[in-house]
Amino acid sequence: MYFLLGFSLILAVLLAINIVLSFGTELVRRAAAPFLKKIPARKKSRIVFGLGVLPLVVAVVFVGAFLIPAYLLFEPSKSEETVSLKLAALAGLSLAGIAVALYRVFGSWWTTRRLVANWLKNAEPVALENVPVPVYRIEHRFPVIAVVGAFRPRVFIAGRIFDVLEPAELAAALAHEKGHLAARDNFKRVLLRISRDLLVFPFGKALERAWAATAETAADEFAAQSGRRAAVELASALVKIVRLVPPDVKPAISAGTFLVSEETEHISDRVERLLRLSSEKAANAENKASGGDYVMAASLVAVCAAVALFATNSQFLQLVHELTESIVAALQ
Repeated sequence: MYFLLGFSLILAVLLAINIVLSFGTELVRRAAAPFLKKIPARKKSRIVFGLGVLPLVVAVVFVGAFLIPAYLLFEPSKSEETVSLKLAALAGLSLAGIAVALYRVFGSWWTTRRLVANWLKNAEPVALENVPVPVYRIEHRFPVIAVVGAFRPRVFIAGRIFDVLEPAELAAALAHEKGHLAARDNFKRVLLRISRDLLVFPFGKALERAWAATAETAADEFAAQSGRRAAVELASALVKIVRLVPPDVKPAISAGTFLVSEETEHISDRVERLLRLSSEKAANAENKASGGDYVMAASLVAVCAAVALFATNSQFLQLVHELTESIVAALQ
């Protein structure tokens, strides 16, 4: 019963923290929407991603650093406490969420793996400058320009793209994909899906969609940072590619980032933003270096230090154990 109670408690606390913080982060995102509109997309993308994975990270850190050590240190091996029906229900729901997350992540990986293998059968390697990953030309009805893969990314480009785009436009489109590579957006997408699926309920779906849209705009900014001409060329490339999108064909892949997807309603907004960025003043303002990365790194170090400090504090762990005892008692 000792280990069963501990396991059930871990699962229940994971679910409870995830649900509470997911509601909280969605409220924060909505309240901060006016502020987020005023900052560069790259910063906005990081903030929205942080809000998306915060519930999962906090839940895992709390359980791993505090709950489990406190339980092992202070819970007697022989106790009269039992796993009640309420606690078992919460643990079962949490376990179902974990199973759903694993199933969907595996399904996404398997689908992507099969499709990439199919593409590679008739793919032609292409040597392109300033692209840090393998690039392949494929024949596809959809005008594909995509970074596929979270851990071993590759760039796939439909043959039609080479026929339609001018060299400068293709270079701008590839710079957009390099923005996704630099931000590790495919890996971030996997983490967001795990965090969402663990809840069983689709609380994080809106936030995931918001991040995806912002990540595209951030990659546009990355491509435009080399100057006003690059922004114009990328806008031109988007217009040309969206005209090639057939109404009945989708780039059926889930672990990739596409320059243009089957959902084309936001293309006009991206083009307008790129044209604004094409002015020298706007481009300089958008791409001005800041100390945000250093502040984020310093904050992360401070949080890790605080977690380590509390995780080794027996009085704090005793407090955590008393809290868990109260939870078990309330669920009896």
